Amino acid sequence: MNTLKLGRLYKKHLIESVGNKPSKNELSEVDEIMEKSHQNLNLNSNIKNLYDKKLAQIWPRIVANENSPDELIILKKFVQIRNNSNITSIASGLGVFEMFLSRYFCPEGEISCIDFSREMNKKGAEISRKIKLKNLKFITASATELPIRDNTQDIVLARRTGLSMKTIWNKVLREVNRVLLKNDKSRFVYTVQANLIPQKEKIKIQLRKNKLDFVSKKEFKESDGTKIAIIIAKPILKKRALPSPTLK
Repeated sequence: MNTLKLGRLYKKHLIESVGNKPSKNELSEVDEIMEKSHQNLNLNSNIKNLYDKKLAQIWPRIVANENSPDELIILKKFVQIRNNSNITSIASGLGVFEMFLSRYFCPEGEISCIDFSREMNKKGAEISRKIKLKNLKFITASATELPIRDNTQDIVLARRTGLSMKTIWNKVLREVNRVLLKNDKSRFVYTVQANLIPQKEKIKIQLRKNKLDFVSKKEFKESDGTKIAIIIAKPILKKRALPSPTLK
């Protein structure tokens, strides 16, 4: 499936799930709400409540503005998504990207969308039911304590999240390694604004510290010119001990 076809499919999916792309005025309004909300945060503020009470209401418009065929092309190139893949998505928001994977890439798998905002998950589940998808679960939980069994996931996603900038990032990476299947095909993929990530060598050190091996780093530009980085990693596999030589 080429970029053009993926772009058309994803645009259709966005319209069916969260509506048409917002106007410039609507986007300006969203930006203003986001900026004011984060300015009003203080040391005693609960960011979870902010997402539950305010940001979940505007998130469909934010998602409706995303059309990322380049991201999907990169994902297809470096990640083997099968019909029955098990996928966990951390900080998944409304899970609209994950719904697209469910529709066109792994309709027989299971996708767990995990976010700390109960309201985000509620809205995501509503959208999923509306477009008649049955293999997604929306779970309210912390990224540092994933309610997923060990060694069960083919793919773990962490998309458009600031988790990699937080002090809990190493805990998140440990959880990623715990739930990933320990084989050469399982993958961890996280995307973030390119200007917010460290140099490649530091990324490799972070990953290896948590038993993950760097595979690739790719970048693409969104329609507004924002540069997005995609980091792909896989579990570091234990080397099998060679059999002892037989004495004759």
